[in-house]
Amino acid sequence: MSFAWMPRRPWSWLGSSLLAAGMAAVLSACGSAERAPNDAAPVVDTSAVAMRDAGSNLPEGWQHGAFMEIFVRSYADSDGDGIGDLRGLTSRLDHLHRLGVRGIWLMPITANADGDHGYATTDFRRIAPEYGTLADFDELIRQAHARGIGVIMDYVINHAAAAHPMFVQARQGPQAPWRD
Repeated sequence: MSFAWMPRRPWSWLGSSLLAAGMAAVLSACGSAERAPNDAAPVVDTSAVAMRDAGSNLPEGWQHGAFMEIFVRSYADSDGDGIGDLRGLTSRLDHLHRLGVRGIWLMPITANADGDHGYATTDFRRIAPEYGTLADFDELIRQAHARGIGVIMDYVINHAAAAHPMFVQARQGPQAPWRD
């Protein structure tokens, strides 16, 4: 016999309730640290830690200048295909320089399987064709450096696409060289 008003799993609320109660207990303990006068953040004694300015070998602008993260796909389209590309970005470097940008941080531009954000890399040594060529990338770097603009990339090496050759080889069987 089935009743519409009865839940299918009458005890499912129990797990959720216990989880909520446990989280509430943990969170309530988070605020129990001693507070400094005027309810400021807890005072941390750093005297046991040797602190020094390690300096930097980076140019001054990189230490204190503005960086701009750029999603190349949506930044500047040089050929009218509706997709931003490296040549389009290169054409906008004077604008970035006038804004005071000292560095650009490119979201992934390597060949990838997701065709959008670039986090499913298929070839770490090749530029995504919709963005241009390695020669276009070299020219971007040359032109940026000529304007005092540094270039860094979001080079995603901690994961790759299932279509990456190492993953394809790993799926060939237990003895495949990239399996483990």
